[in-house]
Amino acid sequence: MKVFMTDLGGTRRFSSWRSIVRKEASIVKAAEGELAGSIAGNDTMNPGIEGIVGMYVKLGELDTLQRMKEHRQGLLDQCVDTANFSFDVTRSIYRSDLEVIEAGIESLYGEITGHVDVVNEKRIAGWALYNQHPDKRVAIDIYFNGNLVGEVVADEFRNDLLKLNKGDGHHAFVFVPPSGSYQPPLQIEVRAAKRKVLKAVTVEPPAAAVEPEAAVEPEMHAEAK
Repeated sequence: MKVFMTDLGGTRRFSSWRSIVRKEASIVKAAEGELAGSIAGNDTMNPGIEGIVGMYVKLGELDTLQRMKEHRQGLLDQCVDTANFSFDVTRSIYRSDLEVIEAGIESLYGEITGHVDVVNEKRIAGWALYNQHPDKRVAIDIYFNGNLVGEVVADEFRNDLLKLNKGDGHHAFVFVPPSGSYQPPLQIEVRAAKRKVLKAVTVEPPAAAVEPEAAVEPEMHAEAK
């Protein structure tokens, strides 16, 4: 979005703000009308974002939800002026909408199958896929001691996965821990699509080496000296 500003008494005018609001309102209205046509006779439909997403989930409209997500993300990307209060409020609304839409998409993707094969200081690797939609790629989040340290997508090819009929085989992931981050004691959690824990492991520090005690010569009795 291009923002045109003129300095009038220290205030800013955003010429494209109203066009964004009008565009968003028209998209929401169109979505509600689409839903109304699909579920004619249903008088309990909630016109809010939760209701719209909920009905699309019931109808299995995955592609429509994807378009809604792209639209909201596009509007969020346009709200770039962090100093403007109205833009800040709008960003908050769009982020909230995206969370609802993404939850709806994830529910349609179905269950996740996966495994973490390697966990060490050099790499964390494994695979994951959606059972009902193996063509969709699973996002993997890595947590160290409860803190998000990395995000990867399970989209790398592994021939063994293909041979095992795991989709098209492009479901592997590899995460290289940032330098200095792998410091035991460490609680590691690997989550798929923010909801399924593929692996949780505790890494303990190596046991301290115990030095052998110095040999002590036995004391000699006086009569033996």
